[in-house]
Amino acid sequence: MTELQMIEECQLAPEMQALIDRIFRQLQDSSYYELLGVSEDASPEDIRRAHDELYRLLQPEVLLRQPVGTYKTRIDAIHFALRLAYRTLSDDDKRHLYDKTIK
Repeated sequence: MTELQMIEECQLAPEMQALIDRIFRQLQDSSYYELLGVSEDASPEDIRRAHDELYRLLQPEVLLRQPVGTYKTRIDAIHFALRLAYRTLSDDDKRHLYDKTIK
């Protein structure tokens, strides 16, 4: 299947495509805090809530039931980053080490 066929095969709503594109572009330049949309002094509950909200919005179980074409690699990368951000920021020791690396 060619890339053009995969793009044409994508049945995501244009708004969802735009959201995925925006978050995907943000992955390389953003901190975990920025990715989750929380401040650096966010509570564990705020971090969990922000992660859960983004995850629900971009649920792979739902999104990948429909043809997503070339968006599959972006969706996978976003979910990997969300999991990593949540696991890092929700663990006090990992969060402390992470905070040292971004300052």
